[in-house]
Amino acid sequence: MSTALMGCQTDPDATTAQLRKEGRSSAYVEGYKDGCQSGYFAAGDPKFKLVRDATRFNYDAQYVLGWNVGFSACKAKHQGPAG
Repeated sequence: MSTALMGCQTDPDATTAQLRKEGRSSAYVEGYKDGCQSGYFAAGDPKFKLVRDATRFNYDAQYVLGWNVGFSACKAKHQGPAG
């Protein structure tokens, strides 16, 4: 799935533009962008911050899905391979 490859890009804005081209919902794209910022932050990058819309996280499945995918992809990208 191409979404898995999205984590390889270093610019969250470029990634979200690609997701829009793929036809992802606005909620998914916004969740991905927030999750990606949070993933970089969780990996220790001080240029980013934890971002999560708590209200949407409780009711918007597409936002949650995008957030989780973005968080995982960007955290893994920043940390690099385990080992």
